[in-house]
Amino acid sequence: MIWILPRSVHPSEPARHCAANRANGPAGFFSGQAALACLAATAIALPPAAAGPSSDAITRDRLRLNRSEIREAESTALSSIADRLDRQGDSSRAARVRDLIPPPPPIEGPRRFDPLPEIVPPAEPSAPDASPDDPIAEEIATIRNKAADAYADLARRAFEAERLSLADACLREVLRRRPDDPEARRLLGFVPHEGGWATPHAVSRLKNGDILHPIYGWIPSEYLPELERGLLPAPSRPGRPPSRWLPAEEADAMRLGSISSGWQITTPHFKIQASVPLAEGIAFARRLEAFYDLFTSLAADVIGPRLPLAQLFRNPDATAPAVAARQHQVLYFGTKRQYVDYLTSLLRDTSIENTLGVYLDDRKVSSFFKDEGGDLAVEATLYHEVSHQLLFELAGPSGYRRNAGDYWVFEGLGTYFETVEAQPDGSLRYGGRIGPRVAEARTRLVERGELVPTDRFVRFDREEWSQDTDLLPLYYAQAIALTIFLMDDDLASLRDAFLDYVADAYRGRLRAGASASLSSHLGMSYDELDRALIAFLSRPPAPGAPTDR
Repeated sequence: MIWILPRSVHPSEPARHCAANRANGPAGFFSGQAALACLAATAIALPPAAAGPSSDAITRDRLRLNRSEIREAESTALSSIADRLDRQGDSSRAARVRDLIPPPPPIEGPRRFDPLPEIVPPAEPSAPDASPDDPIAEEIATIRNKAADAYADLARRAFEAERLSLADACLREVLRRRPDDPEARRLLGFVPHEGGWATPHAVSRLKNGDILHPIYGWIPSEYLPELERGLLPAPSRPGRPPSRWLPAEEADAMRLGSISSGWQITTPHFKIQASVPLAEGIAFARRLEAFYDLFTSLAADVIGPRLPLAQLFRNPDATAPAVAARQHQVLYFGTKRQYVDYLTSLLRDTSIENTLGVYLDDRKVSSFFKDEGGDLAVEATLYHEVSHQLLFELAGPSGYRRNAGDYWVFEGLGTYFETVEAQPDGSLRYGGRIGPRVAEARTRLVERGELVPTDRFVRFDREEWSQDTDLLPLYYAQAIALTIFLMDDDLASLRDAFLDYVADAYRGRLRAGASASLSSHLGMSYDELDRALIAFLSRPPAPGAPTDR
């Protein structure tokens, strides 16, 4: 099977190629009055249900409500301290306390994600102005520790309810308040290291004498003097140390002619062959690793029991392995010509010329080229195709061909991840009504009224999706709009319901006559969903929310 990203995303240039392609809150966390005060300020809207909600849906919504209760109770307690400091005239310290208050989730995207670093130095005190004789610092520490305990308990209950994405998110909240929490660190793949923490992969590299270079990533320590002189290794036999060092420009030039002679870059989860300058290849690899962390966090419920987090939850004595169970193969071509020639020869398919990227499921490899100035940023193509790759290589065998349609959801997820954008501080921004596909969705679905009714849209299988190439831009635009609407609507629990639908679609549980469908998962009729989608695209952006890159 081939998953291909068509070249065009604009209505004026039709695509010419397509895919062939969550119970009561934790005991002891603040007073009941405080929790009620917090809840009174936050409206938790649940999706309407045509029939009574399932027990799974009730559990899911309770767990998410618990998360809101924890956040609101902690925020109320910290705000009370900050207000007290203001009354005492200590506005500077009050501001620092308010900096500890977690911001509420946005009504819609984009959202922020902080990838976990490979090495974590020993933590500093988390409370401002902490000292043994400071009662306010002790009060703050107590509040934050209670919140950490509550998130840890919620992570455990989420895991028991098979809500792995929520469990992952709660463990990250634990670490924001208690960076040295040993169980949260273990579950998220860390081991103790020199007073701090590191991934087993990092520990293994350090034991081998490697160092983590700010530009070139993990390198043998003996390479450092040559790299600092501006030299890079000349090509050598696989597994052999470099016999010659050349000026960086000369060494790069020897790697740019074809993908077979390109740089080989290995990260914890990827093996990359790149016919681009080494520094660009390393930057590409780092984007892949950060995206891996984001994808496995957001799609944890779809990946299911194969997820390392799930395996570590089931085995309390285990730690993450030094080598991932799978390293994903990626080709990054320096030019479009290299990309087209290589894949056309491999696939005997001349229409590769009109694509931006491709994931070959049978070969387990994704391919991209450096498309400077193209319709989509290189990173958008990268995240789209690698989301296909990670899903189909991490979640186990797929039965999606057994579904009576529902192909749109895979391209919906791919286009959703096109919104991912790395930020200067190392975080990732994702979601939101941004980018050229969303602009096209607004034009075609709202202004022109070209919406394909969702009850028909979800019935397209892979062949029906791809048979009319002139309609592909519309399909992709509608798929990203619908996915953003469902993924970003975190407060209403639509994201969890949607990801349950994704899991069913992936495993082939949406056969003809099956009771499960997108409508049944959301508890909304397709007519309701059509109206909600158009309203979502039509309303003005939330204050401060970007609408384009």
